[in-house]
Amino acid sequence: MSSINTREAVYALEDYTVAIRRHLHINAEASGLELKTIEFLKGEFTKLGIEATEVEHGGLIAILEGARPGKSIICRADCDALPMPESDCNLKGPRVCKSENPNAMHACGHDGHVAMAMTVAKVLSENKDKWAGRVIFVIERGEENGYGGIFLLNALRKLGPIDGCYANHLYAELPTGKISIEAGPRMSAPVGATVKLTGRGGHGSRPDLCINPLDAFCDIYASCKELLAVKINPFSPVTFVVGAITYGTVGNIIPDSLTFTGGFRLADFSKSGEAVISGYKKIVETCCEKHGVTYEMNLRALDMAVINNPDCSAIAEKAVTKALGPEYIGTHEPWMASEDFGLYLKYWPGVFAFVGIQNEELGSGAPHHNTNFDIDEAALPIGACGTLQYLLDFLENDKPIRHVTETRSPEEMMNAKI
Repeated sequence: MSSINTREAVYALEDYTVAIRRHLHINAEASGLELKTIEFLKGEFTKLGIEATEVEHGGLIAILEGARPGKSIICRADCDALPMPESDCNLKGPRVCKSENPNAMHACGHDGHVAMAMTVAKVLSENKDKWAGRVIFVIERGEENGYGGIFLLNALRKLGPIDGCYANHLYAELPTGKISIEAGPRMSAPVGATVKLTGRGGHGSRPDLCINPLDAFCDIYASCKELLAVKINPFSPVTFVVGAITYGTVGNIIPDSLTFTGGFRLADFSKSGEAVISGYKKIVETCCEKHGVTYEMNLRALDMAVINNPDCSAIAEKAVTKALGPEYIGTHEPWMASEDFGLYLKYWPGVFAFVGIQNEELGSGAPHHNTNFDIDEAALPIGACGTLQYLLDFLENDKPIRHVTETRSPEEMMNAKI
């Protein structure tokens, strides 16, 4: 059994944790542009005596061996920022640090994810004689664009047997001091589509002489709402949105075409994917035929819902309780955003933890991807404690973990077929 005092070891490095986070925040780089970020983190791993291998377009894989052979587990953190400006203030006042890149902001907490992972790496590297097994640290580029994970997963699957995986996401809807590690669906699988509807345009005074693609769109939109109400498993949530419409330029012209982009988010692709995709295709086809409109559809389904393994969630709950206390266990409903860590969980059993950062006094708690988004840095050692204790407990666990390993490639899951 490991003799590492998790809480003591992590909090002794709190200044290090915050420094890593602030460096990444100030030097934010958007998806696909994280070159200096990767260079910096590769150097940090080197300081810890850990060789980090760069995976082209993917990020870093850094393997740390314990004192004795044993199980292997992935500890993953994403490192990309978003291509957006950052406000001077959070919800309460001036923030402690701000991006110096006007075109990039860590508005989803990835700077904190890396800081927690690096803290765990530092503790484990300084205490290699106190644990057995192998921890594979993964720093992922391009998570926001959904491309970096494919390159890393293809590399990881060549490393030999891996027993599990773990990752954190700082979460603005959960108070600081809480970690949600519940079993089951935690984030969604996206099904997105761009559809172009083509009718026959003309003068706005004579709609009877035109075929207005707007009529077909309105029918499609209403039918999709009905699809959710009567055709989808009510115990497996699905949401629908249209976020962009291109149609016309002036009020007295009926245009030839309308293009819209939107899609669905599925809590569990295996339960709702077929109904959503086949239902959506049927709706578009039927509505266009009804209104005399032709259509072109570009649909992409990503089978990557984040679903925590029940056995691993049980280990995580005990780990958080052991390291921090039962009062740190939080509960929260699934988050219907998407995250490609769901792909990792298909290959290896594990947990995706929500780490609370909401603190009204400090002004943290603005929505993710918002210019006012900020984190409570006090959450970072909390998340690091939960991570470290989970890794140690998982490596020592000798009870069977139920898991069905995915046979499809990452590319196949990112373009799922029904």
